[in-house]
Amino acid sequence: LCRRRTRTNLASATCSSFPEQIRMNPMRWIVKLDDSNCQLSPQQMDLLLSLQDQQEEKRIRAFKKAANRHNSLIGRMMLQKSACNALGKDPSSVKFGRTKEGKPYLQDHEAARRGLNSNVSHHGSFIALGMEEKGLVGVDLSPTTPRNNLSADTYFDDMRNCLTKKEWLNVRRAGTTDKELFYAFFVHWALKESYVKAVGIGLLVPMETIEFTIPSEILCLRIQRQRQNVHNPTSRIQRDSEIKVSVDGKERGSWKFEMYMIEEGILMAVAVGPHADATPSYKKVIKDLLESGEAHTCGGANTNTSTQSSRTATISSSSNGKVNVAQRRENNVAELTIRPEPAFSRCDSFSSDCSSESSASSSEEEEHGAPEEEVKRIAEKETTLSGGLRTLSVEALLPEGLVTRFAQLA
Repeated sequence: LCRRRTRTNLASATCSSFPEQIRMNPMRWIVKLDDSNCQLSPQQMDLLLSLQDQQEEKRIRAFKKAANRHNSLIGRMMLQKSACNALGKDPSSVKFGRTKEGKPYLQDHEAARRGLNSNVSHHGSFIALGMEEKGLVGVDLSPTTPRNNLSADTYFDDMRNCLTKKEWLNVRRAGTTDKELFYAFFVHWALKESYVKAVGIGLLVPMETIEFTIPSEILCLRIQRQRQNVHNPTSRIQRDSEIKVSVDGKERGSWKFEMYMIEEGILMAVAVGPHADATPSYKKVIKDLLESGEAHTCGGANTNTSTQSSRTATISSSSNGKVNVAQRRENNVAELTIRPEPAFSRCDSFSSDCSSESSASSSEEEEHGAPEEEVKRIAEKETTLSGGLRTLSVEALLPEGLVTRFAQLA
């Protein structure tokens, strides 16, 4: 992965031109499809898929299991919502691509210039997102026990090539019960996956070439349980500087890591590092975006709706404030009419920094007669957790004009 890393000026080319004083706050979002926000109905799925381009809709519908379709769709919506908030653009203009290794990136000149990077992960009923400016980011959700009923000794024997000798020693020292040993193992595993996802190489790299140095208290399940708050079970379980990573024996001191215990049995790891450590394929697409300018996107995408195969959103106001969704497909283009829908905020709409802008949007909604209960429903389902992590409902990812319609289709 990093045996002969040639340093380039890409990081400075993508990031240094953006003023530090207006740097975006990192985004950490969690959506849980639980009993109150449970598996989407077929009608809700159709509504949400109508907001995607046809290629993405086809990819999502190809999953055989409904849970995988739901998680993939919600993850995509989280990527789109975070990009809209960061760039201040309409959802129809936000496009994503993937490198040959599968790392997602925004097909946007401004995003490349600012060094915006995002990543999603899902496990069970949880979907997580991380977004960074001026840095790579990788996110991984992991259980703290394996799905089968194997003992720790048997499971660890199967996974012996995943950790280094030093890491295995630290795992064995972390506890005496299988549950405690599994917890220490999956802390290592989640961190490794978050790192390789941030770099963009995936799991093709031998995992034993990546070694983490983790304080013993972070690996101790009993200590982490004591730190959890019964009223807010999600907890950030370390400071940025406590976890170190080495690749092929060389420490990567510029990397920072976050660990969260989402709830009992679910871990979230976030890796943040410099663009200089990205794969050559990722560096190339970012370089191409920078050279192409704002008028073009990587791959020659055209924003002209007459030739575009994606779907566009037309927003109009209505005096009675009702939501009306009408789909019309002509030449592979679907028109979505929503009444009414406020514009997306340029900054994180769940941050206190946007209070004045949110107030302005609320005034516009009242002027157009937007249903007040929609805004209340979203606000009630947003919760700020430990360490800046925010839990969102599916409704919070929707344009406000679709919230009531979405609820009616449950």
